[in-house]
Amino acid sequence: DIDQGSVDNQADLSALSVGDDTPVNDADNITTLLPANLCAPAPAIQVTKQGVADVDADSDGCIDGITYTFTVANTGNVDLYNIVLTDDKVDNPLMLAQPLPGEDQGNDGVLSVGEDWVFQATYTLVQADIDNGSVDNQADVSALSVGDDTPVNDSDNITTPLPVNLCAPAPAVQVTKQGIADVDADSDGCIDGITYTFTVANIGNVDLHTIVLNDDKIGGQVPGPLVNEDEGGDDILSVGEDWVFLATYTLEQADIDNGSVDNQASVSALSVGDDTPVNDADN
Repeated sequence: DIDQGSVDNQADLSALSVGDDTPVNDADNITTLLPANLCAPAPAIQVTKQGVADVDADSDGCIDGITYTFTVANTGNVDLYNIVLTDDKVDNPLMLAQPLPGEDQGNDGVLSVGEDWVFQATYTLVQADIDNGSVDNQADVSALSVGDDTPVNDSDNITTPLPVNLCAPAPAVQVTKQGIADVDADSDGCIDGITYTFTVANIGNVDLHTIVLNDDKIGGQVPGPLVNEDEGGDDILSVGEDWVFLATYTLEQADIDNGSVDNQASVSALSVGDDTPVNDADN
């Protein structure tokens, strides 16, 4: 029948009349077409997995984890239930207990034919992952068919590469200083002071706070930075950001006698998150 794609058969009916038992009969022959997708129940499930190294849990500017996205699909012809997704590289197995909100059509706990559910979970890198430059792991899914509880399962193993700029926290600050003898405070036509320009830059990979700039020729802490130097006005020297400070120094007779002025600027700061102290100096 399956090879022919149809079934031919005939029904026959006979009876006798009441009274004289006259026999009567009839027949009907029909051809029943079979659908093209005729098949026995074939439950099946599939899991596909993607990993992206994009987690910066402590906001220190360094990647410290992976976001995994799992897509579980019913690729068979029977509805499935009791979906169990596992992965040995997720921080919390409960992340995989349920699909993301809105994924289960009808919220019935049944993965219908043609339906797919998306799950997400994160994994925190360990030093061995950083040394390897990638993370290998496998996701496994199992389910039961609705009706006869036929077990089905699938797995997907992937390698997630880690970016080359993955790093451990490395806060750092730098100060550079320039001095120009251009001050004529009393407008007498004679130079009597120096203008110092200080540039304080975050050259690490962690935001910094509590920036303190000092110079022994200014009398201690240098006020500032200049207006609009602090991006966002948040008192945070962000990664890649720099601030400019200005200060002046009045010459003394000893400076004039020496023909030059030596001095040192120093800067200190704390890293955002764990208050690691950093400092630098420029003489």
